[in-house]
Amino acid sequence: MSEALEKINSQIQYALSYELRAEFPDVIISITKVNTTPDLDYCNILVSVLGDDEFTVKKLNDQSKSLRMKLAKSINLRRTPQLRFYFDSSDQEYQKIDELLNNN
Repeated sequence: MSEALEKINSQIQYALSYELRAEFPDVIISITKVNTTPDLDYCNILVSVLGDDEFTVKKLNDQSKSLRMKLAKSINLRRTPQLRFYFDSSDQEYQKIDELLNNN
């Protein structure tokens, strides 16, 4: 991944974190990873949610257009990518592995 793309991912993560705190004050949402395609068409965002994860990710995807517009205002990009949110299940997988290791 190029340095420019890493910088864009970092800017998107920072700006979206701020927007998500404002849009979803009742839910703790953490952006764990941002992957933007090199052509800036799409941005895949992995989120970790404290609470109802499936409902929250669905709601994030439903509001992706408005979040994209807010993102376009907060960061200066030639083209603002379409946002796609996914649940990051890696934390749950780590917990399962840890439990299995501790039980043996």
